[in-house]
Amino acid sequence: MIKDSSLSLATALLRFVVGMAASIMVARLLGPEGKGEYALLVLVAAMLFNLGNLSIGNSIVYYVGGGKDRLEDIAAAALTAALALSVATMVSFVLLLAFLGQAILPGLTPWLLLAMAFLVPVRFVTFYYQQFMVATHRVPQYSVTVVVGLLGYFSLLVMLLLIVPLGVVGAVVATAGGDVAALGASLWLATRGVPWRLSFPGKLVWRFLVFGAKNHAAVLTSYLGYRLDMFLVNLFLGVLFVGYYSVGVGVAEMLLFLAASVEMVLLPRTSSLSWQESSRMVPVVARNTIFLSALGAVGLLVLSPWLVPFLYGSVFAPSVFPLLILLPGIVLRGGDKILSVYIVGRGRPLICTLAATANLVSNIGLNLFLIPRWGLGGAALASTVSYSVSFIIVLSIFLKMSRADLWQSIIIRGEDFALYRRTSLQIGSRLMAAAPWHVPEGTN
Repeated sequence: MIKDSSLSLATALLRFVVGMAASIMVARLLGPEGKGEYALLVLVAAMLFNLGNLSIGNSIVYYVGGGKDRLEDIAAAALTAALALSVATMVSFVLLLAFLGQAILPGLTPWLLLAMAFLVPVRFVTFYYQQFMVATHRVPQYSVTVVVGLLGYFSLLVMLLLIVPLGVVGAVVATAGGDVAALGASLWLATRGVPWRLSFPGKLVWRFLVFGAKNHAAVLTSYLGYRLDMFLVNLFLGVLFVGYYSVGVGVAEMLLFLAASVEMVLLPRTSSLSWQESSRMVPVVARNTIFLSALGAVGLLVLSPWLVPFLYGSVFAPSVFPLLILLPGIVLRGGDKILSVYIVGRGRPLICTLAATANLVSNIGLNLFLIPRWGLGGAALASTVSYSVSFIIVLSIFLKMSRADLWQSIIIRGEDFALYRRTSLQIGSRLMAAAPWHVPEGTN
């Protein structure tokens, strides 16, 4: 668990570094308005992915962990589901654009929206096979696919924004190139060691869809609750303010990279462990995630007023205020992610729908009320309040299911610091052993 979590954390750290560098480059070269347009285009692609994938990734993890189906059948079912769902998603989006495009997505170029839609099948197949690798405990291979995609994206971004300046179009092409690179790596690595055959395991596909659909309501409402504010900012304030807000959100969400990396490894573990084992493990993971995220939030609270203008340019100074308001909510959102993994891993994904729905409803209602009155600060406050509501609900459900102690689930303990110390010493000794000046014992 620790080894996989460390590797997943390292991958997430690289994703964070590349994502931050890319965000700074886009912001500085395109300005607030170009940054806002690109942020919305990327968000549309992500929205289509989350709307249409039916949470089949969770189905893959669950059925691999169950051990009752052959891996080659699961791989074939994942590919079948990815292709079918991506076609349905793309067709639905094209029809939506034809009738309501400018009404719901003002300020965006229609053909760029269509280009982002064609990334849906690429992302579906990539993600399903990445989940297959994680479920079969091949985190190193999963990490390779992420790195390949990141490097492909960033290389193209440098080429198409710095060397051959193509503006927003260049950024979109770079995004597509990174996705295709990750797809190629996923197809190659996921099927290594697994007998590959072209087939249609219809019953397994149906089971995927049924299980995924149960969880998808929670996943979808949760995602909409986290991202609809960007569209509402665009509707009320325009693309320019989306540029400001996207930078504030992006910097605040740096705090989620720890929770996201641990979440990826934790889900297959909780699916395969007994109730007692997972109920002991998850509180430890949750409280440490909350603690470390809170430390990061304090750092951003102190540094962001000068850090954001320094990195993104003084023109993005309006991003700081919403960033500061978002920090408490982002910390709780990280804890929410960890506790929700336990609930899904115990085969009860529908329960998470309650918290996700509360988050979505409160977020939309508060945004509609606060954005016209307080602008970007209102949008950030709406998110923090809705994230807090969701965390309280998920925590209550988790405590009831696991019978864990409240304070042991959210407050750091003395033994955790001892673990930090032991881990630091182990890392330090490994670094010293790998140093070029280190002389192994007994060689003098």
